[in-house]
Amino acid sequence: MRKEAEIEKLLVQDTVRLYLKAIVEAYTRLDTDLLKKVCTQKEWWKVEALVGLQGMKHQLMDAYLITLKFEDIQLTDKTATVRTYEKWKVRYLDMKTNHPLTEFKEVEYNIIYTLLKEGNEWKVDNTRFVEKK
Repeated sequence: MRKEAEIEKLLVQDTVRLYLKAIVEAYTRLDTDLLKKVCTQKEWWKVEALVGLQGMKHQLMDAYLITLKFEDIQLTDKTATVRTYEKWKVRYLDMKTNHPLTEFKEVEYNIIYTLLKEGNEWKVDNTRFVEKK
């Protein structure tokens, strides 16, 4: 049983990593299709709305994940709660010209991810920022 739990934790970590990659894609290209593979419909709609607002501002986000640390993972049969520390480098670009609107800024987050198991796959169902520095 212990080995199975360790495997599930690795799968959960992989899902969070794929989610973060998909989030960057969503904000960089204003395209949320990649997200559909790694999150629930509820989370997808939330991100889709936020990405839409970004597009209405005629801005693209240029973001790079510098550090990702998994601080805690709690598992049940069908749910996982994951706490991460993330450091990002972020700036905004003009959507039409791709020229920077802001300089790169480093931001740090503690995020709690709630994941649900759908069939054999983990999906991000919710994200919550705990602290922002």
